[in-house]
Amino acid sequence: MSWSAWHMASGRERVLNPDDQADIVIDTGAWHDIKVAAALCHKTQHAMFLRNSGAPSVADMVWKTETFHIWQGPLPENL
Repeated sequence: MSWSAWHMASGRERVLNPDDQADIVIDTGAWHDIKVAAALCHKTQHAMFLRNSGAPSVADMVWKTETFHIWQGPLPENL
């Protein structure tokens, strides 16, 4: 399985691989605060996060959608 798979509604096409089509797209907005807190723990990487994403803050850089591509086998049930 790979993450950050391509999906058209992402708004982040620059950092996604169009050859890695998303099989699973999950709204993770309910966990955004937790994900931001985790990213804030990586203080030495903040400059890189912001440079690579173009976002004005770490909170704005953290995605509220996660996407995955299944490389082998069937999709997991109940998705």
